[in-house]
Amino acid sequence: MDEVAAGLRRARAGAALVPLFIGSGATGLVYQTVWSRQLHLVFGTSTLAVATVLAAFMGGLALGGAWAARVVDRVQRPLAAYGALEAAIGLWALAFPSLLGWAAPGWIALTRAWALDAGARAGVQLLVTGLLLVPPTAAMGATLPLLARFAVGGSEDGAGAGDRIGRLYAANTVGAVLGTAVAGFWM
Repeated sequence: MDEVAAGLRRARAGAALVPLFIGSGATGLVYQTVWSRQLHLVFGTSTLAVATVLAAFMGGLALGGAWAARVVDRVQRPLAAYGALEAAIGLWALAFPSLLGWAAPGWIALTRAWALDAGARAGVQLLVTGLLLVPPTAAMGATLPLLARFAVGGSEDGAGAGDRIGRLYAANTVGAVLGTAVAGFWM
């Protein structure tokens, strides 16, 4: 009976996570839009500058997802770890303008001091952008594996695991679309 009660509690908690993960997806894409625009003030809006921002953002998501997939089974409280990651992402977002303010003068001085060709310029842009974006985007990438671990929980047979994980992924994607629309057309 305890297993049934635990399963019901987990199902209710999982359902409550759907709107939360919609919000997480929305804020993630708002962050991407805002950070991209802030970085464009430093690097410009060339195709190369846009590509380096996107590469750092997507690379961070991939790194975070890969890392979390390896360690998620050892995480005792995946929901608490998820909350900690979301808090860290929010704190990074608050610090981002200051971090960019520290990085920008170095970038400007470097480009003035050295005549960088397009390849070297792209490499340095990717390095600077990576330093600024990989930490929060890796945390973003780690959130789905943690929530998936929570959603699957202790179900030995994995019954319904695909449905629960699929719902979370869909919720996050819907949030991402909403976040893009809000950031791009309204904010």
